Amino acid sequence: GVVLAGSAVATVLGAPLGVLLASHLSWRAAFGLVAVLAAATILGLLHSSAGSGPPTRSTLSERLRPMRSPAVVGTLTVTFLVMAGSNSVYTYLAVLLGGSTGLGLSMGVFGLAGIVGTWWAGTAADRRGSGRVIVLAVTVLGTGLAALPLVAATTAGTLAVVIAWGMAAWGFVSAQQHRVIGVGSGPAPLLL
Repeated sequence: GVVLAGSAVATVLGAPLGVLLASHLSWRAAFGLVAVLAAATILGLLHSSAGSGPPTRSTLSERLRPMRSPAVVGTLTVTFLVMAGSNSVYTYLAVLLGGSTGLGLSMGVFGLAGIVGTWWAGTAADRRGSGRVIVLAVTVLGTGLAALPLVAATTAGTLAVVIAWGMAAWGFVSAQQHRVIGVGSGPAPLLL
C-alpha cells in the first residue's frame, strides 16, 4: 500500500498539472514537463547509490516459474481484467465529463482517493486478509463505473463516483499484490 501510494501521489500532482499545461499552452508542454522530470530523475539516480549493487541474475525459466501456478495465473488474470476496465474508463474521463472542464479536479480527486484506498486496503489486507478487501473493492469499482455515465452531468455525483472509483481501484491493487504474494511460490519481487 505504501509503495502504491507513491503512484497515487504522482496522479494527484501530475495529472492535474498536465491537464493545466495542455489547456493553457499545449499538449507538447505537458509532454515537455514529463521529459524534464525524467531527465532530472536520471541525473538524481546517477548521483546516488540507488541500484549500485550487482543485479540478481535469473534465467527466463526461473522468472516464468510462478506462472505454472494456477492460483498465480488466476490472480494475475483478475488483476489484468479489473485494471483494464478501470484504466479504459480513466482514458475517456474527459469524454464522460463532457470536455476538459473539471477534468484536472477530477483527476486530482481520483489520485487523493487512490492514496486513501492504498492505505486502507494495505492495512485491511494485513489485518483481515486480502479476499474480503478484493471483493469489496471490485464491487465498489463496478458499481461506480456503471454509475459514472448516469451522474456525469452533476459535479457532486461525478466527484462521489470518482472518489469511490479511486479508492476502490488503487485499493484493489494493494490487496491483489498481497494476495499474489500469498498464493505464489517464489520471491515477492518476482511475483509482483
